[in-house]
Amino acid sequence: MILTPTTVLDPTLYPEFRGNSKITEWRKELKRALLIRRNWVSDYSGLSVANDCEMHEGIITRGMVQGLKWRWMIFTEYNCLLLRHTEHQPQPPSKQWCIQWAFDMYGEDTIKEWFYSLPFKVYPFRI
Repeated sequence: MILTPTTVLDPTLYPEFRGNSKITEWRKELKRALLIRRNWVSDYSGLSVANDCEMHEGIITRGMVQGLKWRWMIFTEYNCLLLRHTEHQPQPPSKQWCIQWAFDMYGEDTIKEWFYSLPFKVYPFRI
């Protein structure tokens, strides 16, 4: 599958990537498409990530949804940032920074709609 820069990068829109068994494949596609869409620069610093890029889940992390049947739903452009290794390790940007970045990038209503559509029984925090 080839994702174009105009495609909404959300696995819920692609039946072949729904489910936890396809997370690795989807993350590779998502990262490749985000690199093109975001012009190969860090979402944190604006520096080139051409030879040094990590994808970071900023609002909902992998650890927060470990073992959940719907964890694949967090791997969307709204939640994933491109960072240089030194921006990701030893400490990535704070959750509040990531939320504000997402609000600025996609709009507060869009991010809240995505966040509150996740099937949490109890939300771990409010945005």
